[in-house]
Amino acid sequence: FSQIARCGHAEILRATFWKKVEVFEIFLFIFENLWYNMKEKENVYENFWRVCRRRKARLPFMRGGMLVLSNERLDRILNLVNQKGSVRLSFLSEQLGASESTIRRDINQLHEEGRLKRVHGGATTVSKRYIAPENSLSERIALNQKEKTIIAKAALEFVDDYDTIFIDAGTTTKCLVDLLDKKNLLVVTNSLSHAQTLVSKGIRVIVLGGEIRPLSEAVEGPFALELLKQLNFDKAFLGTNAFSIGAGYTTPSPNEAQIKRTALERASQAYVLADSSKQGLVTLSGFASLEDAILITDRVDEEYRFINPVLAKEVHHD
Repeated sequence: FSQIARCGHAEILRATFWKKVEVFEIFLFIFENLWYNMKEKENVYENFWRVCRRRKARLPFMRGGMLVLSNERLDRILNLVNQKGSVRLSFLSEQLGASESTIRRDINQLHEEGRLKRVHGGATTVSKRYIAPENSLSERIALNQKEKTIIAKAALEFVDDYDTIFIDAGTTTKCLVDLLDKKNLLVVTNSLSHAQTLVSKGIRVIVLGGEIRPLSEAVEGPFALELLKQLNFDKAFLGTNAFSIGAGYTTPSPNEAQIKRTALERASQAYVLADSSKQGLVTLSGFASLEDAILITDRVDEEYRFINPVLAKEVHHD
């Protein structure tokens, strides 16, 4: 190593280290710990970056012309996870300029140290952000009304003539119900208020029977679930209280989660309508992973792009 660094043998560097990420790590470790005080340190950097520039490639552990060493990389991973709540492996790899295998080893190390939580395909913070007690329906209707309306308009694009659809209880799905104008639909819902609106428009409606949950005014319980299991839908439009990479789509009520999960399973295609304020949050009961349904939202962070969400602001209406 000393001879390579002092003589600037770029060809030896290229042949020895280029394709082996693990060997790069060994080289950088030795460089950092054994050669840090060498007078020739600047020449070592210069020779190393000459090879990088000649190859015109993005190297692992390279950021802005600097070497991103192991400890710094661990710190940056922690900062990104804590900042966003949950991140994908591919997102970390892109941000840090390191291979996914390297990032995976770093996540394993941080997980074993108790500094983050390893999940499939990424990592989340050790203490996830749990949603505060659920607001009443009347309180939630007033929140993010503009975003909910444009999300509903985007969802409306997926409703076709003669569809049989399930529309979940909720304030964002209520905006979709308000916009529906096709008379030749059959709509199944677990919301009495949705049903009343749809009937007033002349749309055929089936209402699930069961117990009404006061906070959401949704019908839930074994009777509703049993009927739902006998039905099939072209599409299901679901609401959610939260969504995150680690936990997927979640809701505070286990009973409502069962209804949502079953409706999703009975539909040929499922859509989840959620504004960006719910991003990165987690609540009690999961009902689907992010990949199980198409997310329709107003905005998402970059690491959520892997699920190909429909961004409502990108949909134009006359």
